[in-house]
Amino acid sequence: MSRKKTKESKSPQQRRREEERDLRREAILHAALHLFARQGYTETTLTGIANQARLGKATLYYYFPDKETIFWTIYTEETTAYYRRIAEQILDIRDPVEIVRNYVLEYIEYGFRNPDFLRLIFPVGKSSLLGTEAHRQYQQQVDQVRQPLDIHLHEVLEQNRSPLTGDELTSLLWTIMSGLSLKIVQGSSQETVRNEAERLLSLVTSQLEGDGA
Repeated sequence: MSRKKTKESKSPQQRRREEERDLRREAILHAALHLFARQGYTETTLTGIANQARLGKATLYYYFPDKETIFWTIYTEETTAYYRRIAEQILDIRDPVEIVRNYVLEYIEYGFRNPDFLRLIFPVGKSSLLGTEAHRQYQQQVDQVRQPLDIHLHEVLEQNRSPLTGDELTSLLWTIMSGLSLKIVQGSSQETVRNEAERLLSLVTSQLEGDGA
């Protein structure tokens, strides 16, 4: 049996040290995301990340061995957290139109709360690790978290006898969210992006209800 102490059995000093470690780790990730979003991956250095986080470079190495690990930690943790939030909202919904509205409108809210992460995913004119072999490996972790959403969407479409298949709707949603992401990254207002989303959602609704061209 494990002799590892539970959180409740740890002393106040131990808990405080753990909290401090968590805060330093978050500071590093936040600083790196800030720089990746503005400078690109190649132009961002470990020294720059350490300076932005107001930590020593040796402290940074205690948490992460290299810049690539920092990049993929941000990507996987933020993406999987997003899909878990979406799952909480839509896994109990049985109406495909309502699912799509929740999916897209929550994505907009997320994008305006986290514009730097969108700049990481859509690095317009900046260097990135996305599209590399490593990306495909880390994407598998993300796909495992997203899988229940995909399964649910397929099941709901079948139950409602939708003219769109799950794959078709997933592809359509990705196209819509990519376009909206670029508008956010390029500085469009929230009102402008939401109005565009409503227009696109109207078209998707027509297709889901069998009224599309």
